[in-house]
Formats: sequence, structure tokens, C-alpha cells
Amino acid sequence: MGIFLSFLGLVLSKLPDWLLRGLCRAVGDFIFLFMPGRARVARSNIFHCFPEMTNEEREKIARESAYRMVEMALFVLASPFLSEEELRDRVKISDSVKDELENFTEGEKSILLMVPHFCMMETITMFPVVSDRPIPPTGVFYRPFDYPALERWVKKSRERFGIELLSRKQGLHMALKYLQSRKGCVAVLYDQNAGGAGLRSLFFERLCSTSGLPGVLVEGTKCDVGIFYARRTGFWRSEVLCEKFDSSDAVDITIRGNIWLERKLREDEGARFDWLWLHRRWKINNEEKSCFRLQDKRGILPETLKYMGLSELPRKLKVFVSAPDSMSSVLSLLPFLRTLRESRPDARVCLICDARVSFLARAFQIVDEVVSSPSECAARGERVGFFRYMGEFYPDYFLNLRFGNIADAEERALKAEYSFSIETESSRRLAKRKLKISDSEFFGETEKRIRERFFRNFGMVGEVDFSPLKMAGDSAGLVSGSRKYALLVGDGRGMALDEWRKVVHSINAAVDGAEFLIVSDTDEYAYSIVKDFEHVEAEILRSGSEVFKTARKLTECFVAIASDFEFASLANALGIKVVALFEKGLSFDGEVVRVEATSEGILNEILKQER
Repeated sequence: MGIFLSFLGLVLSKLPDWLLRGLCRAVGDFIFLFMPGRARVARSNIFHCFPEMTNEEREKIARESAYRMVEMALFVLASPFLSEEELRDRVKISDSVKDELENFTEGEKSILLMVPHFCMMETITMFPVVSDRPIPPTGVFYRPFDYPALERWVKKSRERFGIELLSRKQGLHMALKYLQSRKGCVAVLYDQNAGGAGLRSLFFERLCSTSGLPGVLVEGTKCDVGIFYARRTGFWRSEVLCEKFDSSDAVDITIRGNIWLERKLREDEGARFDWLWLHRRWKINNEEKSCFRLQDKRGILPETLKYMGLSELPRKLKVFVSAPDSMSSVLSLLPFLRTLRESRPDARVCLICDARVSFLARAFQIVDEVVSSPSECAARGERVGFFRYMGEFYPDYFLNLRFGNIADAEERALKAEYSFSIETESSRRLAKRKLKISDSEFFGETEKRIRERFFRNFGMVGEVDFSPLKMAGDSAGLVSGSRKYALLVGDGRGMALDEWRKVVHSINAAVDGAEFLIVSDTDEYAYSIVKDFEHVEAEILRSGSEVFKTARKLTECFVAIASDFEFASLANALGIKVVALFEKGLSFDGEVVRVEATSEGILNEILKQER
């Protein structure tokens, strides 16, 4: 391995820059063409950070970042074979760094350098040869390789100018030795994903794991601290710069490091191109059994929010939820999404549902966004195309609560970072994260119970609130003292037409000022219920096309008599008493009475309250 890398580096060092630039672009384009998963990581990261940019602007950043990542890799290989004169020609030291070196020579404190992952960052190991001023004893943290031959080559090539590599696994003792000497220097690559060992903080207002090592070292040794970075000025050319922090608090240093880098990436186009966007910087809190709750065991989120002037976590985790087309399914899902937003306070929940109920779901203001999707009756290509379009918004989580092959096709088209679904014995799912239940459980339990199992399985915490929903702008809630009765007859199959007529006649005779709202699939059937009656106040709505209007009208009703399950679910969700002609349960808290499908059974229940 070492011989091969040395030979490759020697060849690269002899090639002209124009040929090397072309090679970098070719390899970068290869990554985007043949490694779509890695390319999507870069595009997703940039989209989350710069949603205001155009697709062309974001694509330019992603491509240029990939090219410069390859450029850095080739420089690492070739630099051992570049002469000291060539290195001094390519790497310049800024005046600010020269001034700091002068101050460092005269002072007594050691210094810790926080290094961001910019292109040409490797020039830090060449600092002794490119500087015309004395360099303090310096150690640089690095991640050791598992292959001994590669590890030997890396250490030999990077330590040739006198800088020592400190293993992340075993280098803490040596780092303390450098810093406690009062005249040493330690460099730490601080802006990568620190995983479970890192501190939970924010970067571009998104939850991330940040290394707390720089802050701990500074606080423990009282050394100076600053950002040390290389600004690319041309191919294999850079200028080394430094910005010091006036702080010795570990938490403050950790937060300021992230904020400095975020500001740099926002304001400096060159820095955006230089930074490594292809790594999973924000991959955190995604353990399968706990991803639906916020974990902050090793966090500095309160301090971060205070430092940034925020009262609560920004909702930057994109959670897309695909619901079945039925109104009852969408309504029964809303209490769980309300709890999910509380369990993951950084989640922005987007509900994808049929256009017929999307306006209604939007009116309840439970989720952050509601998007209308093509109905289940639409062509397969139309639905898949829609989800492919939605994938361009780069969701982090996709909760796919639909079933069938089309649901799997939609999942593949969306390409979310993580997908979640329910799998039964007769309905296999492609998602890696799924709740597996038997067919007997699936068909034997209520939808409400299955939903709760699903959300709890992936870690959601908190009591689910099944209290009635309130529509936007409806501050008063249900109309008090109403004498309006809703007849939710649907397609009329629940009870004979004559029985419905008897209900209307009897209520009208027994209740002064009784009014009726009839919701039916067809106007003809609804008119048949009140036809030939005198002095009956009735309003008729068609169930298929006036869902939002029906919901508004239902809030004016005293009770809902239902043979139609979907609109019974709506009445139940609004907190209206439901007299139902079926056994199937409803999701929300509220009074639900099961009666026989006869006018006598209905009237007895209705008139109880009148008495």
C-alpha cells in the first residue's frame, strides 16, 4: 500500500496543474454520476442550509465542493514529492498569522487551533517549512487508519516537517503535554460529526453533534484559542489565516466555533466551495428506537439557544408523512402528529394527503405544512412523479402510512434519509425501519391503537392528546344552545330512507326550532329525506366535494346522527356528540353512542337529552 501511494504521489507531483484540475473535475463528476447516495447527501446539506438559493446555485456549490475534495486528496498524495521551494510558492502565510506568531514568541501561553475542514487544510502539517518565523512545538489530532501500511505512510508523509500527529484515540495525554508546556500548540479538526460522544448543539439551526474537545482543552489548560484555516487562492494554492477567540469557557468555545463557521459559509462564496459538504455533518439522534424523541444527554442546547437569541429550537428536521386518502385516517393521525412535534421539538412536520381533505387538515393547524397529493385513483406515474418532485425538498424522515406496491414506489421516489412504515404478513414493506405486526393484530386492532404502537416503536414520548380539534379562526368552538341536527347519511346504505324520514319528522315535532344539516353523497337522496315535509329547515351538502364547508357547518350542530363513518369521524374530531349506526370506533375523546339502525333507536337517544 505504501509503495503504491508513493508511486501515485510521485506521478501526480510531476503532472501540470491544468491536467490535475481536469482530473479533479472528472473524479468529482464520477462521484455525482456513480455515487448518487453520496451526491444526495451534499445536495441535501446545501438545500437545508441555503433554501433561498436557486437549484443552479446549490448545484454549483455541491460540484465545486466535490472537485476541491478531490483536489485536497491529490495534494495529500503529491505533497511529499514537492520541494520546499514549491511548497513555499504554493502556500502563503497571512499577515495576521505572522503577527500572531510574533505575539506567541513574546508571550507565555500555549495555543489551541480549531481547524475547519476546508480544501487545503492539510497545509497545516507543512507550516514549519512555509513560515519564515519560528514555529512552536505542534501536535495535530487525526483519525488513525485501520490498515497498518496506510497508517505508516500517513504518519511518515505528514510528520516529515516536525509536526506530530496525535491519535484521536490515544492522543489526549500528548495534547495536554503540548499545551501545559506554556509554549506549545495543538490543532483540532472541530467541525465534523462527533457522533454519540459529541455535544448536542446547533449548526445552521439544525441539531448536530460537535466535538467538545477544543473547549475542554482550553478550559483545562487556560491556553489561548483561535480558528486556523486555509483559504484557497488557486489550484494547490492557499493562504493560511487565523482568528483568535477571547474565551476560556468550554461551552462558549464550542458554540462560537459553530457560529464562526456558519457565518463564514453564509458570507464567503469561496468558503462555501472549500467546505466538505459531502459528509453527514447532521447525522445525529437517528437511532431506530429513539429517533421520534429528542435526546440531549450530552447537550449544550439551552446555552446555544441563549447565545443565538432563540426561545425554542428551530424546526429544521424535515418530517414528511404520507397518509391514506380517507378523511377518517387523516383525522385519526393528527393527534399523533401533534405529540410527535412535542416529542421532537426540532421537527417540521409536513402532512401529505388527498386534496379532498388537505384544506381541512390545514385548517386544524396541527402540523407545520399540508401538501395535496394526487388521489389513489390517479395514474401510478402521476403519484410517483409527485413524490419524486417532493424528494427535491430533501426530507430527513418519511413516515409512509400507506400500503401496497404503490406506497413502496412512492418511498423509492422520495429518497428520504430515513423511511418508516408498518409491515404485516400480507403486506411487506421496503423501508428498513418498520413496525412488524401480524395480520390478526392488524385487522383485530383499531386504527388508533396501531398508530400508537407505530409512533411508540420509534421512540415518541408524551401523552397523546385526543381532545377535540379546533379549526383556525374558530375561537368560540361549538355553538352553544344549538338545535341543529346533522344527518350524516353518506350513500344511504346504513338505514332505509323511510327511517331517516321518520327521524326528521319526529325531531321536528318534538323540538321547537329544530334545524337539519344533511350530508349525503347525492343531492337527490338528501332531498328525498325532507321531501313533502312542511316547516322543516334543512341544509343539504354533498359529502364528496364540500368537506371544509361541512366541517364549518358541523360546528353549528347539536348532535350528529351518522351512518357514514368518515363524517362521523369528522364530527367526533370536532367534539360533537355522535349517535352512530355502526360498531367501528372513533379516535377522539367525546360522546359516542351506538344505536340500532331504526328511527326508534335514534329518537330514544336524541330525546333523552331533550327531556
